Amino acid sequence: MELYFVGVTEDSGICINIIKDLTRRVFLGLPPSGQETQEEFLKGHSITSDQKKVFRKAFHTYYDGVAELLQSEHASLRQMEHEDVKMFNAKGELSDDNVSSYEKLRKSYDHLYRNVSSF
Repeated sequence: MELYFVGVTEDSGICINIIKDLTRRVFLGLPPSGQETQEEFLKGHSITSDQKKVFRKAFHTYYDGVAELLQSEHASLRQMEHEDVKMFNAKGELSDDNVSSYEKLRKSYDHLYRNVSSF
């Protein structure tokens, strides 16, 4: 992103694609979603291959949705931190509303992160 902001590259889409690539399952520390892992999980259950496909699609959809939500919440938190720094530099203090809003958002993000990490 810094390359975009300093004018080295004019297309921010490149940065977005790099970020998407880096936030895939493997880079997030999650085990790869290989066929062997999925087959081992479904082994011993009497379900058809069509049902396996449905489960596989549901798990991938869930993961993608959770990853998107986590990234969105993190971006909101960073934006609020950035705005608070600006306000603190301008006024020398933060209002009680800003402090409580930040604490609520931080607790919400931490709770979401813990739950996603434990799944």
